[in-house]
Amino acid sequence: MSAESPYPEQHVLMDRNGQKYRLLVDTNTNSWRFKVLHDDATVGEATCVQDGEVLSLLSFQIHDGVPIREGVLAGTWRKIIGGDPKLVNFRGIGLGRSLLRFIIRRAREFVATQILTDLGASDLNGEHPVSNWFQRQGFQAEASPDGSPSSRARLILVEESSDDITLHRDVKPKRPKARVGLTGSRRSGMVKGVKTPVVRLRKVISTARKAGFTKDSLAKLFRPVSDLINRKIDDVDELLDPAIRDRLKASNTVIHHGGDTRVLQYHIWDRDQPSIFHRHHFKYEVQYDPAGTKAGTATTNFCIHFYLNKFRLYHEREEMVARVRLELSKIRLPGFKLKETERAFSFHHNFHATNPAELMAEVRKYLFPLLNGVHPMFYRIMDAFNVPMTKAQRRAVISGREKLSFVDRNSPNYGKNQEFRREVPRHFRTATFQRDKHTCQHCERKFAVAMLHADHVMPIARGGLTTLGNLQTLCGPCNLRKGKRLEAEL
Repeated sequence: MSAESPYPEQHVLMDRNGQKYRLLVDTNTNSWRFKVLHDDATVGEATCVQDGEVLSLLSFQIHDGVPIREGVLAGTWRKIIGGDPKLVNFRGIGLGRSLLRFIIRRAREFVATQILTDLGASDLNGEHPVSNWFQRQGFQAEASPDGSPSSRARLILVEESSDDITLHRDVKPKRPKARVGLTGSRRSGMVKGVKTPVVRLRKVISTARKAGFTKDSLAKLFRPVSDLINRKIDDVDELLDPAIRDRLKASNTVIHHGGDTRVLQYHIWDRDQPSIFHRHHFKYEVQYDPAGTKAGTATTNFCIHFYLNKFRLYHEREEMVARVRLELSKIRLPGFKLKETERAFSFHHNFHATNPAELMAEVRKYLFPLLNGVHPMFYRIMDAFNVPMTKAQRRAVISGREKLSFVDRNSPNYGKNQEFRREVPRHFRTATFQRDKHTCQHCERKFAVAMLHADHVMPIARGGLTTLGNLQTLCGPCNLRKGKRLEAEL
């Protein structure tokens, strides 16, 4: 759209037949305007004003006689015969319900608790009263406070329950396979020759409660979410804004965070994400961190967040950071905290889950509002700053800029003197293991050389050096548990 357009936001609505419409949104301090377009014809409009926690719906209309643009032959023939332009009725196809649901979602984002609209006498009478339609959408009819024949319709916005949000996935029935040795078994939950799904499900939950979540178990849990985002199944509950569903892409796997095998991440990114925005540093993710080394804590082992790395911006970094800071400050997401550090921006929601049911309840409640709230801003910024860059160009930018480090990289010994290197030389490893008698300094158990790590007491990332005095012997599990923390922080 042009810069002079009074509607700076664009979204997509769908009717019950799957037909898509453009939705233009103009949001000021306390007033909103919505316009629904089919091609270039206006087929619906709405106006709202927010006063505190009350959103007043001043006008809401879907048109029933709209002239539409026809093909060249049809238009020419209509001009020849002198007929009137073809009129189309856009009511009764679910377009009004789709627009109202968008307004309700936007009202929740702006912390409104109720929607109020006044109905005139014409709205209460007639063959199809408007008041009946609002009541079917969940509004409650009230008498006018001044005693006039008009009425009011009020919708109380309660917090959405995670139990009401389900992910629908069409599963083809599979023919059960016979299992050798199970015929005639009296074991609970067993059918002759077949192991029932109930017993299998109980086993999965029991294993997760005892041993925690694993990479494979999380991948199975997130598979329905990936199928919904990747458009393999229908979004029956309209969890995703149609405007962003065509742009999002979800991973079908769960990966480790760098070298820490305990931290597992499930990623979502933009389908057309340009090369200037690497998808490992500009993403939405659900992160499992049982040890609290990354985004978790002692009481929260999961985190749902949007992450944008400032240092990975390779083009017009200052302008892009200022734009992101401004746009993120306008977003209000219940349950999320906006955090900006020297390294990154993040919208995050931390929680604790001990079984798959608790995890998926949080995912359904918070992941989709995060995508709907942030991605309309994020993809517009990506489109505005989209500059294709090759790996060689990115390396050139990285090599030419200042790096954040506690180690003096300008020292003439940097890159030559071994104490500035992260890698521990073989003779240092041998001397450290012999000094500590091949004993882990945390769990105090002896191990074979292949099971031992030479760990930096003061981590390299926090200014430590590779010297014998800064090295200690740790076993693999203890070294992973320590991470980049100091001894006093364990």
